[in-house]
Amino acid sequence: MSKSTSEGLEALSRLLSQELGISRRRARLFLRIFLEELEEGLRKEGVVHLGRLGRFRVRRGKRGVRVIFRPGKELREALQQVR
Repeated sequence: MSKSTSEGLEALSRLLSQELGISRRRARLFLRIFLEELEEGLRKEGVVHLGRLGRFRVRRGKRGVRVIFRPGKELREALQQVR
């Protein structure tokens, strides 16, 4: 895991801890399990649907393997407001 990824996960675990009133250890555990399940789903099925959040899909091409994220409708609309 890259330094920026681990820093991002640490920041996210702090936020989850504060917002949900759980320990940072439990928040880190949740994130670790979530990422493991995401990786396993992509390896086995090639796609992981996360409901309204969107989906991750494996794409194989000339450049190798890439993971594509397509946001769900609500997230896509929220991102339109950012532009």
